[in-house]
Amino acid sequence: HDEPRRSALMQPDIVTIIISLLELRDMASCCSVSQAFHAATAQVETVHIQLDHAHSVQKLHFATRMFRNLKNVHLEYRGDALVCPSDVRAFLRSCCSTIRQFYFTSRYTFSGAAFEPLRYACAPLLEKLRFKCCRFDSVDDLIVILEHQKHLRVLDLSLVKFGVDSTFLLRRDYQPIAPYIGALHNLRELILDGWDLQCFDTAKLFCKMSKLSKLIVCEASDESLMHVSQHCRNLRTLEINGYNCRREISVVPGLLSMLHRLPIIETLYIPHLKLHDDDVIHDLCEAGGGHLKVLVVSPDLFSRISTLSSSSNDLEEKENDLEEKVEMKKKMESTLDGKKNTRSTSSSSLSSRGRVVTSSHLSKSKSNDADPSNTYTRFKGELGDSILHAW
Repeated sequence: HDEPRRSALMQPDIVTIIISLLELRDMASCCSVSQAFHAATAQVETVHIQLDHAHSVQKLHFATRMFRNLKNVHLEYRGDALVCPSDVRAFLRSCCSTIRQFYFTSRYTFSGAAFEPLRYACAPLLEKLRFKCCRFDSVDDLIVILEHQKHLRVLDLSLVKFGVDSTFLLRRDYQPIAPYIGALHNLRELILDGWDLQCFDTAKLFCKMSKLSKLIVCEASDESLMHVSQHCRNLRTLEINGYNCRREISVVPGLLSMLHRLPIIETLYIPHLKLHDDDVIHDLCEAGGGHLKVLVVSPDLFSRISTLSSSSNDLEEKENDLEEKVEMKKKMESTLDGKKNTRSTSSSSLSSRGRVVTSSHLSKSKSNDADPSNTYTRFKGELGDSILHAW
């Protein structure tokens, strides 16, 4: 009875899926089990290779010899990894014709020409490209990869640097790469964490990005947001995270104009947004047209809402304690006056109930204007439970 089950579990597709969940060292061990396991390992489509000070070269050599059907590749430089760019380049050449997603993270280790096989001529199926904390020798190394990428849907250039001396992106780095990013007309997500939209010619950068639905940048201006709303008609998520930003972001007019033009926006994440008064929140929510689900703005507002929320909870607890005390008093009175007639007992309970209702009503009416919980309730009604839950 177990033979059909055993044969089903040993099917090459199932074995390949199981092996793809292992670390690279365990994959190498599986290859020595049998010829069937060796063949199943060769068909793995997803691999995460952690390159550190131990056996990094051996890992890349094994991956280069073994895999021929890779679609999702994640290379991670950890610590003081000493990896020759030529070894990375040899590995990418072995799988570039089938690769669809490539994710590279490092601690600003020089990549050299390691990613040259990712250009369109070698990797025509590439759909998602992510570089995080990567240091290129020059802007040209990135341009070679982006040129002619017709199918690219996700581009993540978070916190990248160019050259030896660059601490942050310089304005001269923006202009050469802008036309190549703007030519990616199939992009759905553009993540430029650490980049400033004000340094781009945004009118040309977004003119072909009608399918863009998610945009993440470091800083922006009212003019750049106007160009985004003019060309990116399917935008649903906007994040201006202010990474390494020493000043507050003041783009309220641009945001209001964007929300009026794009009522389909669902998420606004701008933690350093400068707020002159609380009415800005109301204006943003009203301009969102009911589609805005998540709104994250100034941390000052977070603390103010948190204070109002805690004061509101304190008032509710005090009201509950008062009602409990009155109920206990009613029970004691009914016990002591148990031998009295029913009429007097009912009248006393009615008067007790009257005191409960009156005290609750008076406590609410007195704090109707001065109580900060009313402000919290107003914010909650405008923003919605989902936004407060996101905080």
